[in-house]
Amino acid sequence: DGTEWRVAREWLPARPRIRKPRPDRHDRADPGSGPSDLPTVGNRSSGWDLPSLADDALAIAAVVGAVLLVVLLFTTVLLPALVLVIELVALLVLLVAGLFGRVVLRRPWTVRARAADGREERLSARGFRRSGELRDAVAESIRTTVQTDASLTTTSS
Repeated sequence: DGTEWRVAREWLPARPRIRKPRPDRHDRADPGSGPSDLPTVGNRSSGWDLPSLADDALAIAAVVGAVLLVVLLFTTVLLPALVLVIELVALLVLLVAGLFGRVVLRRPWTVRARAADGREERLSARGFRRSGELRDAVAESIRTTVQTDASLTTTSS
């Protein structure tokens, strides 16, 4: 009937994907925001000793600047790098668990033949090689039962 078929091995079962909304990056609190009045430093006989008061203010500004620099470095470089490493380790663990389930526990592979008009056939085979042979046999079966002018798309995994 001239229908185009796609025959492939499924790696994962088809599931609807639900994505959780990500918090907006602008909702985070500014690490530099806070009270602006500085504490009194030192025990001075006169409250207006300008050279030593300037030294104290400069020291306080340097400490506050260093703290802000460390917070900025942590939130923009170290924390994202740590999260990335954790996600990569989790992905690797899931990959190893999936391969363990497929190879060691011999979870059957699903071979799916889907027509362009929406018809679909699903078959199962244990073992990667057998599922490839089943995929090729289904494609050949469709090819021989369909008229010679029909097109067939075969995807290998």
